[in-house]
Amino acid sequence: MIGIERDMESHYVMMMRRRTLLMSMTIKIYTLSTCSHCKAAKKFLNDRNIPYDFIDVDLLGTEDKAAILDEVRKYNPRLTFPTIICGEHVIIGFQEKEIREVLGL
Repeated sequence: MIGIERDMESHYVMMMRRRTLLMSMTIKIYTLSTCSHCKAAKKFLNDRNIPYDFIDVDLLGTEDKAAILDEVRKYNPRLTFPTIICGEHVIIGFQEKEIREVLGL
């Protein structure tokens, strides 16, 4: 029984570390409203209750869109979507394995 309790405690500690990491990490996604990869990235995060901010670039007005595209270009010069910013990490496209690694999932 002690081994099981130790495993449960270890699992709990690991889950709390992940939760702390996720709570401290700011996630921002630059998306297009019609992009299937963008929708998949949002769904992935939503399904795991991971908070994030997003901007559907194609729904912005002309001036706002130009400013946001300049911002995206700093992270992703090719301006492809989604562009996902996780803390200091930049993930281009819906790369589930890379997202999992960065978020410790």
